[in-house]
Amino acid sequence: MPHCTPPKIRKTPFATVIDFTNASLKEACQQVQSHGLKQVRFYSKGVKGLHAEVYPTRATFYATYSVPRRLGIQARRGGRIAVGVFGLHTIAQARAEFMEVRRKAFAGIDPKAAVPRELTYAEFHVEHYRVQCISRQKKILQTDLGRYGKWIELELGRYLLPQMNATGINSWWSKCRTLAWQLPPSATSLASYRAA
Repeated sequence: MPHCTPPKIRKTPFATVIDFTNASLKEACQQVQSHGLKQVRFYSKGVKGLHAEVYPTRATFYATYSVPRRLGIQARRGGRIAVGVFGLHTIAQARAEFMEVRRKAFAGIDPKAAVPRELTYAEFHVEHYRVQCISRQKKILQTDLGRYGKWIELELGRYLLPQMNATGINSWWSKCRTLAWQLPPSATSLASYRAA
């Protein structure tokens, strides 16, 4: 007896693969409302991976993505992320955001991952280092804070962490060693030496 597969049963009484246009999405909202449904997922006929969750009064665009294994990542990760709201964003804006999500995923960057803020050394010291020292009850915290305020903050505090490199730190350190020999006994810090 030959194996036969049952016919696909459509979950909705209307087609859910459509061309995304203003008219078709408005019509989709009306269809969802007229059939008394809470929401229906409509797929874009022209752009694979772009879909819209359509509610009776609104629609939200989503991009599905997967981060490929070939980039040294152990497990394939994927998901979906909102790329626009119909009415607030145009379909072209949603498509552009969709393409950006797919580009990031193809490059191995998870689009849902938070983008780290670039910190200056001074911000890093206040927001992270000092907090960690206090939580670990570091015994020489006051000494470190004194050194930071007197010497480090003036030269390195304004630099972004990604911009700091060994060359810049070594030149700063050699400058400090040179100045330490030249400082008069009355100078308690680099700032007081410069002010004089």
